[in-house]
Amino acid sequence: GDYLPVIAVFLIGVLALCGVYYRVDKQNRIEQSKSSLIVVLAASQLVTMVQHLGVLHDLSLSYPEPISSFLQFLALLNFDISILNIACVTTMSPLSKYILRVFTVMGLFAVLIIIHVTVNVVIRRMPVGNRASALVGSSGTIFMAFLVSIVASVAAPLQCNGHPNQLATVRAFPTIVC
Repeated sequence: GDYLPVIAVFLIGVLALCGVYYRVDKQNRIEQSKSSLIVVLAASQLVTMVQHLGVLHDLSLSYPEPISSFLQFLALLNFDISILNIACVTTMSPLSKYILRVFTVMGLFAVLIIIHVTVNVVIRRMPVGNRASALVGSSGTIFMAFLVSIVASVAAPLQCNGHPNQLATVRAFPTIVC
């Protein structure tokens, strides 16, 4: 019921991280074809564009309905967890929502480390330090893919809305005074 969106996003995220790790681990840059390079560059541009559209959702502008729903969906890639309706599962203060939003990327890195340890120690029976380049490459890929989202998440408390009573509140968390 209420947990389904959270579980679905988590599972899709873990599968995507497994795919990124596998791709970086198996990549031979010497034999990389130009067509695969073009596909990777196009996917990178698509992710960046989607994140920029997600940032547009954070602006205090009103959009017509098909665009508003589309931008709200894209906000998930900017670590806006409020669209998962976590409030249906548990109550969270604005501070805990912000901390969860900022540290989501650290969670991604933690899952990548678990994937790396599982692949090397359990499956390949190798020391954890072997093939560290796959872990570093995967981490770099994730960090660069979500750079816009990370910056937007960290800068969220700096975006304030003014009010007639001369107070300003944080746009993402209206109960917090700037």
